[in-house]
Amino acid sequence: FTVVLMMVSLGAYAGGATNRIVDEPRTVEQEIEWEIAPLQGVGPFTIGMSRAELSESLGEPDHVYKPEGGRVTSYLLYRAVGLSFHMVDQTFFGITSLSPAHGVNSGPRVGMDWRIAVQDWESELGRPVRGELTEYATKSYYWMDEFSLLLEMDALGTIREISLEPSFDLTASSGHFDEDSV
Repeated sequence: FTVVLMMVSLGAYAGGATNRIVDEPRTVEQEIEWEIAPLQGVGPFTIGMSRAELSESLGEPDHVYKPEGGRVTSYLLYRAVGLSFHMVDQTFFGITSLSPAHGVNSGPRVGMDWRIAVQDWESELGRPVRGELTEYATKSYYWMDEFSLLLEMDALGTIREISLEPSFDLTASSGHFDEDSV
């Protein structure tokens, strides 16, 4: 399976007139595996990239959400790679992974139980990962300020989204894409 993903990802970079990572629709089985690098980005996408750079790599987004209020001016959803980019004007400053294809080292990954994911990551780091848990009736959040990572979990504790932002405010407009909203 990993070999197939590597071939698919290499094929996406090779040949062709564009520098796009995604030139044709992909299925979930074909998603490219990228590491979520705390404080930096996901795979080839780093905090501070421009919207033009994202468009050059990924084409136009599948969905653009523009919240009212808050510092985020838009969220760009790219379903083919399972990522949502958080934009301030034309600059990418945060990202949400909606896919189990992306993970933080051997730690958190969409679809995992958050407690096990954090435990695994602590084992890899050799030290505790400190975070703040906020619970609601249907979902919970675990914010790790040191890494600028936010885990969003369902009521059972399964990670549904992993967000990377320099600072995250749970009271700000939500830019998360629920299946019902797209």
